[in-house]
Amino acid sequence: MDRPPNTRDEWIKAITTICGKQNHDWESEQEYRLAFPIQRLEDTGETDQRGYRIYCRTFPDAALVEIILGAKVSDDTRHIIQERLRESTLAHVNIRCAVFDTENYALTIGKCNEVIDRS
Repeated sequence: MDRPPNTRDEWIKAITTICGKQNHDWESEQEYRLAFPIQRLEDTGETDQRGYRIYCRTFPDAALVEIILGAKVSDDTRHIIQERLRESTLAHVNIRCAVFDTENYALTIGKCNEVIDRS
């Protein structure tokens, strides 16, 4: 393609080509993931709960507009994420939570139970 994508379908095709997408079984989530060789990531100097080093890639703050936390995220983890966003250059990021819908055996995305006021 010699020009930027114009239509929604062209954008999806371009993003999918660059990022890849989830397995067909999960495509309803409309989620795209970027993967990089570890040599191209920055070592944060931190480790996760299992002791694995944490690597990341920087991106423009404006590129992140929303975070959807999983249905099993703990209140403590959600609180930490919300606090760190609020205290950073990412205070503009909208946070929503996945919730189990046991009646329809599905996940719904909505407000988190305990949203911290970021004003």
